[in-house]
Amino acid sequence: MAISILDSPNPPPNYMSVAIFANPLILDVSDWTVFYCVITGDTEIQMTNTRTGGTYLIELIMDDTGGHTVSFDSSFRWLLDGSASIDTTAGAINLITVVKLYDEYLAYHITGVTEITTTTTTTTT
Repeated sequence: MAISILDSPNPPPNYMSVAIFANPLILDVSDWTVFYCVITGDTEIQMTNTRTGGTYLIELIMDDTGGHTVSFDSSFRWLLDGSASIDTTAGAINLITVVKLYDEYLAYHITGVTEITTTTTTTTT
């Protein structure tokens, strides 16, 4: 069973937005830093209202059909291999970390995620 960032206990206010699928999928980061979206068709990811130095996380989950093409606008610069290789397998989880640097988004993509877990620590005195 895949666990998403939605399962995080007690996220801070303005932590995450559930983005409704669209093409293009425009993520307005005025109020949110983490986005979750189920991909149900081909789309292009765009971001708006970013700030230099801002860090953002995008969690894309392929629907039960999978096979959808996901592209990113030209302001994304991919670290490591120079492109995003989105896993289009049905139910696949794709995590993208983005840092805004002037007029570009430096992005790092993690694919092959099968489960995201959270840890809660309790301290007693």
